[in-house]
Amino acid sequence: MQKTSLNSREIALTVEEPVRGLFHWVLLEACDVQTSDALHYRPWHRATEAQRSYSSALALGMAALRRVASGDDGAAANG
Repeated sequence: MQKTSLNSREIALTVEEPVRGLFHWVLLEACDVQTSDALHYRPWHRATEAQRSYSSALALGMAALRRVASGDDGAAANG
């Protein structure tokens, strides 16, 4: 993956529960869509392993976001 500064990107963190009781963090990147009032994001990095709680997935997602912010883009996909 390409090294990227968060200063040049709009990134959001969310947690999904695709299967009941299994939570995955997802980093979303803003994408340019020509609409006035809507925010549009696409998945950018996601957890490779499910967590058993929302809070655990959120904490690991925050850790991934911190790694990306520090310039370690490749480490974001772990967890």
